[in-house]
Amino acid sequence: MKIIHAIRRLDPATGGPPVVVLHIAIAQAAAGAEVHLICHEDPDTTPAVDAMLAEAPGSAGVTFHRIPRHSRFTELFAPALLRRFDQLVDSPDLTVAHLHGVWEPMLARVAAQARRRRAPYVVTPHGLLDPYSLSQSSLKKRLSMGLVQRRMLNAAAAIHALNEDEKQSIAPLKLAAPVVIVPNGVDLDTLDPLPEPGRFRTQHPRLGDAPYLLFLSRLHRKKGLDILVDAFDRYVRAGGNMHLVVAGPDGGERDPTLKLIQHRNLADRVHMVGPLYGPDKLAALRDAFAFVLSSRQEGFSIAITEALACSLPVIISDSSHFPEVAEVGAGRVLPLEAAAFAKAFSELEADPEAAAAMGRAGAQLVRDRYTWPKVAAAMIALYQSLLTQSP
Repeated sequence: MKIIHAIRRLDPATGGPPVVVLHIAIAQAAAGAEVHLICHEDPDTTPAVDAMLAEAPGSAGVTFHRIPRHSRFTELFAPALLRRFDQLVDSPDLTVAHLHGVWEPMLARVAAQARRRRAPYVVTPHGLLDPYSLSQSSLKKRLSMGLVQRRMLNAAAAIHALNEDEKQSIAPLKLAAPVVIVPNGVDLDTLDPLPEPGRFRTQHPRLGDAPYLLFLSRLHRKKGLDILVDAFDRYVRAGGNMHLVVAGPDGGERDPTLKLIQHRNLADRVHMVGPLYGPDKLAALRDAFAFVLSSRQEGFSIAITEALACSLPVIISDSSHFPEVAEVGAGRVLPLEAAAFAKAFSELEADPEAAAAMGRAGAQLVRDRYTWPKVAAAMIALYQSLLTQSP
């Protein structure tokens, strides 16, 4: 079986999907499939992509086709990328394409090429068909859906949802393609062993010995940083002693968040540390008291899953679509309200034994359900069934 993953870019600064695509491709290659990953690449992101691949064990088992993006024309019409894709589909009856995203023009063109070659394809929206995402630039998306994306989605052999919540959110679109659920995963080998305690604190001495909450995600409006800072301000004014570490690449919210922190007089308690990758990210997770994500929308958060795997209790919004956290007692799943988050911060700080028990429950949850080999096996089984059904 040949698997061709297609994504707009592999730049880790664009959020979780590039990391997901990389690791599922690696796991599928380790399971014996011939795996290719095709994408556009801006020259200024090449060092970051190179670093991500170097830190990912098993990436040598995947063949990468990183097509330079020279202009807007390249991104819209993708001539070189489509030629490479066509070369890869040499045996349509043994090839499955897996498209990651929804609105990128190159994905619609890859889907059309796959249809012409009679190769089945799967689309993973990565949360982009969620009502919140559809409400952003809604007129433009409605027009695009009617003109391009609906055909791409309807003609897919399957639409891959990451959880039941995402499947239900897609249902009102009344798409013709079946929706299947396979979660994301984590690579436990990259999390074991974790760095020695104290490394992150040594790098950030302003933390001192104070316990801290860790936000680790892209700094984008949908991540709810405004709600998080409001919640943390309430918690501090109620007498809370923890600090807050905000880590992640800027997606447009860094400056507004800094201004809000200054306005609330929280500069001595909130630490904006920029993006963290590899050992630096693990050091932050190792030293944290708890993980927090007040997101307005998530598909299936790798950041939450990694925090769980590192035995951290997690405090997350119900719109993060991770109900299993509450089901197994691995943390708190809350309405997207600052008061609810502030109360949870105080309650966990007051009961560190309960917080530690939540962390143990979360680590077991990940081991039981959310590892990349299990995810890869489920996806390969799906591909095999699609090839059997394909005319």
